[in-house]
Amino acid sequence: MGHFSLAIEDYSKSIELNSKFALAYRCRSDAKLELNDNTGAFDDSTTAIELKPNNPQAFLNRGLVKHRMHYYQDAIDEYDKAIELNSEYAIAYNNRGYAKYELNHLHDAIEDYIKAIELKPDYYTAYSNRGLARCELNDYNGEIKDCTKAIELQPYYAKAYNNRSLGKYKLKKYIEAISDCTRAIELKNDLHEAYNGLGINYYDWKREIEKTICCFRIASDLSPNNPHYLFKVANMYMEWEVNNFLNDQLFFDSLGGHGEKCKTFFIDENAFNEREKIAQTFYSRAFINAINAMRTDLIEGPNKITAFLFVSDGNHMLRDRKSVV
Repeated sequence: MGHFSLAIEDYSKSIELNSKFALAYRCRSDAKLELNDNTGAFDDSTTAIELKPNNPQAFLNRGLVKHRMHYYQDAIDEYDKAIELNSEYAIAYNNRGYAKYELNHLHDAIEDYIKAIELKPDYYTAYSNRGLARCELNDYNGEIKDCTKAIELQPYYAKAYNNRSLGKYKLKKYIEAISDCTRAIELKNDLHEAYNGLGINYYDWKREIEKTICCFRIASDLSPNNPHYLFKVANMYMEWEVNNFLNDQLFFDSLGGHGEKCKTFFIDENAFNEREKIAQTFYSRAFINAINAMRTDLIEGPNKITAFLFVSDGNHMLRDRKSVV
């Protein structure tokens, strides 16, 4: 990440010398996006647009910021403008497709991915994203095919393995799905979605509660504001009945460097005897995080309704579990 900081310093010097240098603002917004400085990236891309209104990349960057903030329709508006300025802008079609996917406009999303691939036939990200949309439409074989194509084009793209695992899971090919999740973790050991997928597969395949707890807890550590992961962890602790898996070193080795930490979930906390109290803690955290997400308006469209239902369900769970506090 250090080179992005150095690049920002150079772009800032250019702007000091010429405050009307639109390209410098746009490039600095690129670097700030890489450093997750969303506010800075938004401000710089806005300035770039003010100085040069026909700059499609600046609109793309501003769309990315809005996308990250979960303002998907606003992001689509920015991507629309980028495409209006450059009708062959493959990344803008891909990004717009993903924003539409987030709003559950799945067929429209697929159309955008098709266009992105048409413009850039080796666009592995668009193949992987199209696969994800197909999975939501229950086209699991189509999803696997798209993600496999993405992997052929870029064998080190972790998200394609994780996405492909979804189709295999839906087809109850649990061993293959676990293999894909594990490969995704090998390539990117902070990919919380892959740990979540791994946990789901261990649970549905053989009801391996302890392994599922490990996976969901890693996912929640990597994405601490995600109430769904916390809720899943709590549910698993409530189902836990046997404590017998700490010798499964192959499993711990598959967790992308998080294996030893996982062992502490079961040793340091005396977790088996305290499992209901631990579950209560996770239910409480999930409930609070879901409310906070709604209060700060970080969820919109269908996801807003999902969050409301989740909070209602979480509140119900909290009431039911008062006796374990």
